[in-house]
Amino acid sequence: MQRDLESLEGLIGRLLIIGVVVSGLIALTGGVVYLIHHGNAPVNYHIFRGEPAGLRSIDGVAREVSLLTGRGLIQLGLVSLVALQVMRVALTLWLFHTVRDWKFMAISLVILLALGYSLIGNG
Repeated sequence: MQRDLESLEGLIGRLLIIGVVVSGLIALTGGVVYLIHHGNAPVNYHIFRGEPAGLRSIDGVAREVSLLTGRGLIQLGLVSLVALQVMRVALTLWLFHTVRDWKFMAISLVILLALGYSLIGNG
């Protein structure tokens, strides 16, 4: 039981390290691509322009990534960071279930439900 617990804790740790590195590399690649194409464009900070509608949904991000646009790759890096945290909470929930710690399992479940609602139900 203790060995399984340590194994799951190690899995969560590796997931976080690898996930952050991969997400960062994706966003960095997107930044480089964006600068190659738009690095000389004049900037105007007096007017706020949010992300285009095509980058506000998973389908839109996937479409932009398939076209290898810089903004699409940056968004993919950010979305993968959010997905990484959802996976971490889900694995932590499983960890607390394994050790039968019902209090922390309930807390993890509430956090997972709040994340799910904020990502899906609020849309």
